[in-house]
Amino acid sequence: MKQDLAFPVRASLPSWVKMTEQDLSREKLIEKLADLHQEITKLKVTERVFHAQNELLRSFVTISKTATGSLMLRSLAQQILNTASNLTQADESNLFLVAPDGTVSESIGTRMTSLLPPTNALVGKSIDGGIAGWVQQNRQIGLISDTTHDERWKPFPGYSHTTRSVLCVPIFRGHTLLAILTLMHSHPAHFRYDAAHVMKLLADPIASILESATLLVKHQSSHTSSSANSSAHLFPKAREKTSIDSSESAATIERNLSSQPNPNPKEPIDRFSNLGLYIIRREGKFLYVNHQLATLFGYSFEELLELESILALVEKEDFDRLFDTIEQCIRGQSKNISCHFQGQHKDGRSISVEMCGSRTKFYGKSAIVGAIGIK
Repeated sequence: MKQDLAFPVRASLPSWVKMTEQDLSREKLIEKLADLHQEITKLKVTERVFHAQNELLRSFVTISKTATGSLMLRSLAQQILNTASNLTQADESNLFLVAPDGTVSESIGTRMTSLLPPTNALVGKSIDGGIAGWVQQNRQIGLISDTTHDERWKPFPGYSHTTRSVLCVPIFRGHTLLAILTLMHSHPAHFRYDAAHVMKLLADPIASILESATLLVKHQSSHTSSSANSSAHLFPKAREKTSIDSSESAATIERNLSSQPNPNPKEPIDRFSNLGLYIIRREGKFLYVNHQLATLFGYSFEELLELESILALVEKEDFDRLFDTIEQCIRGQSKNISCHFQGQHKDGRSISVEMCGSRTKFYGKSAIVGAIGIK
């Protein structure tokens, strides 16, 4: 009798009660696989941004050796556009460099065939309306899935490219807006959250590189205007002609640059060729150095890398001061480094060193990118 009563009770149990340990393990495995897939996706995004950041850094090093002033900034801006367009598969793009007063100081687009100063009516004026104006006002990324249904999209007069999807990214350094980068595509919904996320990650490295370039231009200008009798500084003496008349053709400029005589045969025409370039993290640990930095201190490239830290190149009396300066910048207490210290050459000589740099993000962690020169 008890067995007859027990049978229907077992038969009426819901299916989840009869789930085996194997079934439970399978569900957990599916959950873990889903988590693993998300982690792999994040790592792929990080890797893409990392490679793009490396590409921009290499371009910055190369361009700083081959161009000066406004031409250097515009060349670097063009490379930023190329990198961002490749990363997001954009059809068209443009970059507005923003002055401290909020006006446009430079305007560069991927369709421009020349790096000469543009005649764009926006230069010297504020950005009113459009997606770039909206981004400047709201200080956040602007994403337009379809321009036919978004009033923020206002193409410039004479703009012939058919644009349906837009991603507009502000480039900040702290609270200061340095630039506005706009990416465009002819298909609606081309730019989605993933593209916006990638560009948000790349915005910090772009800001650091733009700021570093601006610092180089300021150093260049200040030393060009200094007296000829002043002592050598971070950058060697400039050539007599460094500015470019906007009325000159590209061919004329190239011809003038190639035929420009060197006023001092002992001094290389490349004004940045004597700079040691570096990227360091906490405690001055090297992430990147160029061969010239090793040469300045009398080391081979391999020997310099074995030192591991830039602090190994510093005399004892300046060690603590430079250590504190680097740590304050890494921790965000200051965004730039500009200092002098006594360095130690490999042969034991004490040398006077000038160092400048700015804080950035390298592979998601705080770092300092900058340059070193011997006074």
